[in-house]
Amino acid sequence: MIKLVSVVLTLVLFSLPNEVSAYFIDSTTVNGTAVNSATVNGNPDIKAKKTAAIIYQLFFFIDFNNAQKEAQPEFCFVGEKSFRIGEILKKTHESRKQSIDVSISNWQQASDVPLSYCHIIYNADPKPSDKEIIKALSEESMTIANNVNLKETGNIASISFQGTAVTFVFSRKHLRRSSLEVNHQLIRASVVIP
Repeated sequence: MIKLVSVVLTLVLFSLPNEVSAYFIDSTTVNGTAVNSATVNGNPDIKAKKTAAIIYQLFFFIDFNNAQKEAQPEFCFVGEKSFRIGEILKKTHESRKQSIDVSISNWQQASDVPLSYCHIIYNADPKPSDKEIIKALSEESMTIANNVNLKETGNIASISFQGTAVTFVFSRKHLRRSSLEVNHQLIRASVVIP
């Protein structure tokens, strides 16, 4: 599988809207700012930091439908296991002087999330029983899981780890079904499954 290193290198090459630059200095920083809020047994949780950084950067590589295009970026996190990622994203964004405001919300389950409310929805523990709900949410939101079994969960993309190496996977079928347009270079740098 192609590692997310390709995606990170792709991010470095782009000039993002609103003069936001995308780059990762190392595994413990996001756009040059240290991220220290997530720990596991007192040690920094590198996977959580990387996941939060990727979710934030993805917003700038997606064209959303007309209703969401002009809205403030809304990042939604589903399930208790996802909340820590949202906390990291929020603290990182607040620690930097950004020209854009973002909104971050937590939801206990996918069925609680209103349609067309979120730009990006991250679910760390997707359930096959939520597949139809996720498919409906995916029509206008980028739905991301930490499970590459996208066919079973209905999510458009996944972020998964082997050790600290990151793999980003898109479902061609679920992406085509949505109203989203994802930057082609990002797709080429990722794994795409049917």
